[in-house]
Amino acid sequence: LIKQYFSGVVPGDIFTDLHRQGVIPDLLFGDNHLHFRWISSENWTYTKSFEVDKNILKFSTLLLRLKGVDTISSVVLNGVALLKTNNQFVEYVVNVGGVLAEHNQIQVHFSSPVSYAAEKSKEYERSHGHLVPPVCPPTIFNGECHPNFIRKAQYSFSWDWGPSFPTVGIWKPVDIIAFNGYFIDDISWTTERTAEFWVVHGEAQAFMDSKAATVGFDVEIESLDISRHFTYNITEKVDREKLKFDIKIPLKKVKLWWPNGQGQQKLYTIKLRAEDREISRRIGFRHVELIQDYIDAQQKDKGRHFYFKVNDRPVFLKVINHSLGIKFCS
Repeated sequence: LIKQYFSGVVPGDIFTDLHRQGVIPDLLFGDNHLHFRWISSENWTYTKSFEVDKNILKFSTLLLRLKGVDTISSVVLNGVALLKTNNQFVEYVVNVGGVLAEHNQIQVHFSSPVSYAAEKSKEYERSHGHLVPPVCPPTIFNGECHPNFIRKAQYSFSWDWGPSFPTVGIWKPVDIIAFNGYFIDDISWTTERTAEFWVVHGEAQAFMDSKAATVGFDVEIESLDISRHFTYNITEKVDREKLKFDIKIPLKKVKLWWPNGQGQQKLYTIKLRAEDREISRRIGFRHVELIQDYIDAQQKDKGRHFYFKVNDRPVFLKVINHSLGIKFCS
């Protein structure tokens, strides 16, 4: 068994890493993609040595977070198997207390997505007595079979607008989260228009140290003179909590967000502050409706309308499929 090592980049993937190191040519030139299909049939390992400040190790909770792993892998830290991954579209978080040290080595061992999908298809056929279509893409695509048996970007096995590149790699950032008590990670929201108010339905994602705790934070939209404090008493032992909050804003105070060509795309800055951490995001306010009423209520066989209203104004929407042949998520 011959092992070769090349420098890689995270976020990244095996195709772009090999090209960056001059191991393979530009796969988007000519028919190069046909000559390097073997890459997707191999197993690959990403490894890195890194240091951690000893003061970080004093926190009560230490988490390793991989925001995006593509796709079938096992993760090993300092010789300890931490977890296995099988879904490109989710993040993975694992407690590394007692494993993380000042000097560390992490390895992510990737299995071939092509081989994995083929094996899962065989397992299904053996247990159910039939295949799940579509088994393979059209021959002209020069793609790989059984993408429906792996939780991975389906186009990577080929599509009508681009070649087949079933990648492996760490396509989103990796970080270590260290905290005592709790850690507010991010915020998300939806907006709702009522008769008198815009309502921001917010959600703060918090990591917990699995002990009962009181969590408090402030939410601010400075340009709208909005400032609210929220407190939560967490009585159950949880690792992760979604802390919901609502903020009402009078309709007249808000400038609306409009689609391109219909008006300005007004955005406001919303900030969440918790202890020594501040999270800042941009938020817009618009009301969208899909209209599907009958063309003629007396003659329903004429069918229905299908159009959108944005902020009570009918708008024309169109979609194009713009592909430049770039097929690497990272």
